[in-house]
Amino acid sequence: MTKEQKKDVLMMSYRPISGYSSKSYKVKSGGKLIILSGEEESFDCPSTKGSRHAQESVVYVHARELMEKIRTEALQHLGSPQFRRVIIYSGLYAQREALEFARYVKETIGIIPELVVCRCDIDKKKEFAKDLEARLTVSECGGTKTMGYIADDIRKQ
Repeated sequence: MTKEQKKDVLMMSYRPISGYSSKSYKVKSGGKLIILSGEEESFDCPSTKGSRHAQESVVYVHARELMEKIRTEALQHLGSPQFRRVIIYSGLYAQREALEFARYVKETIGIIPELVVCRCDIDKKKEFAKDLEARLTVSECGGTKTMGYIADDIRKQ
């Protein structure tokens, strides 16, 4: 299948994506936009709140569990060759899991992923994107709105 024939886009985030839920959407060009995301606003950006170590530990675990579930679903979709883009949100709470999956997508699936990231650990994320040759979009904390804007744009293409 040539790159021109690959029409589908996969977006994944352990956070919600504004205006979207986890399902498949039609794209104007005939492809699909598949969204895999968290459905709840249960994560607070630590840069805007005081330190709450115990509460943040629970949030980290929750984010990692969500990312694992989304990763498993993504692998089911990525088993077919029709994807032209894979867009992954990497925030603070499931950062390592998201970045590891981005590397897997490039090395195993053969698609250079696009990363949407918040400013938490931004230097680490920039270096990772550079090493992966991945496009990097810096978003607000949580990436919910930015991912929604990107999804809107993809659906119009």
